[in-house]
Amino acid sequence: MGTFILLLLIIYKGQVKNPDMLWGVACRDLLAPLKIGFVGLVIACFLATVMGSTSALMMSAAGLLTHNIVRPFWSNLSEKTYINVGRAAGLLVVVGSAVMATAFTSLSQMVKLMWEFNIVMAAAFLFGLKWRKPNKFGAWCCMVGLMFLFFFLPVIVPLFSGVKTSAYLQKMVQPITVVNSYHAVMLMSKTGKRK
Repeated sequence: MGTFILLLLIIYKGQVKNPDMLWGVACRDLLAPLKIGFVGLVIACFLATVMGSTSALMMSAAGLLTHNIVRPFWSNLSEKTYINVGRAAGLLVVVGSAVMATAFTSLSQMVKLMWEFNIVMAAAFLFGLKWRKPNKFGAWCCMVGLMFLFFFLPVIVPLFSGVKTSAYLQKMVQPITVVNSYHAVMLMSKTGKRK
């Protein structure tokens, strides 16, 4: 898959400005002229992949929310109630995913958010692996503190007067553009065949 994306980047270098549109342009240019239904097949494959991963994520997230948050606090409920809570949690996960997908304008912003969520969970996970004395309270404090640093602090700090207009906080490093050119040379053997 990575090789195919790299190949598309080489083919459409300078033609496609938005990398999120690369798949669509490639399908239109490379598969549509064949007129045998490959564009529809690509769309069906994308939908099948997204639906499969979405259903797996929905079920696992609903199960985790039900068994790790609801069941410890309300342990005397019936199994039917837990199933209904799991269904509601699954619906919440799907609606939240749709809202998050429409809130961003590019795929790189979503990937950055996923990395930040992984950072919030990773510290508690690594403490559990590497240290003999971690406990539940410490893990929750770690996750809440990192959530505060990564998600709430960037929203709260700009609300203070002078933060957005401070010349000290607006300092930037000037970017350096480096351009490298490479030339490929075809070698011929003594018999005249390519090596």
